[in-house]
Amino acid sequence: MPVWSPELVVDEALVRRLLTQFPELELRSLHKLAEGWDNSVWRVDERYAFRFPHREIAIPGFRRELEVLPRLPSLPLPVPRPLFVGGPDRSFPWPFFGSELLPGTEAGEVAPDDATRVEVGRASCRERVLPTV
Repeated sequence: MPVWSPELVVDEALVRRLLTQFPELELRSLHKLAEGWDNSVWRVDERYAFRFPHREIAIPGFRRELEVLPRLPSLPLPVPRPLFVGGPDRSFPWPFFGSELLPGTEAGEVAPDDATRVEVGRASCRERVLPTV
């Protein structure tokens, strides 16, 4: 198995089953939005983005995100705020979460000019100190 292969494939059937943990979701639509080294991201009802880890090595960082994201101060760029936190089940051993779908382009795909980077950095420094974990 190549080192970049997911340990667990997160397909539509698995996502649909895991999302039954949240009866308040209507689940009118479900689309894979992205897949990276450690996670799959699914768009739910054109309103939410759910991240599902698919490699065990990512779990400590994923858990830290779940702890820190809700406590972040207001920042000059949008960050996901977990609204739905799901737990493992018989065939999915890890936590997952859903947040409001954020508009825009993924940071890794943006090439801001120097003036924009400086302004974002300055705005971040003006905000409160980030919480420690």
